[in-house]
Amino acid sequence: MQLDPQEQKTRYEAQLRAAAERDGDAHHSRRVFRAMLGASEALPARCLPTDRAVWVWSDLHLGHDNIIRYTDRPFANAEQMDAQLYANWQTTVDEDARLVCLGDVAMRAAVGEHTWH
Repeated sequence: MQLDPQEQKTRYEAQLRAAAERDGDAHHSRRVFRAMLGASEALPARCLPTDRAVWVWSDLHLGHDNIIRYTDRPFANAEQMDAQLYANWQTTVDEDARLVCLGDVAMRAAVGEHTWH
């Protein structure tokens, strides 16, 4: 069953509003949830076309050594993690698929000519 885009947006904003009214969660303050809610409310509800596969990625944290420790990722360092994430992308996501990247994509060290092919 696919929800109407406006229904999805309404549910998402209700969850953000509830978190903002509390003290946030274990990782984010209520200020973060209020900011996310404000951003969501400013945007219209949308739905991606279904003419091809859609992949959604978030929180890649490319180039972020500390995220390995914070989230118990199975890598020795950011370079190893970045290489594995890129390899997974290449073997999993078809060239004609839509790839949506949501937030926390990369730290500064991970962005530059050396990262783009």
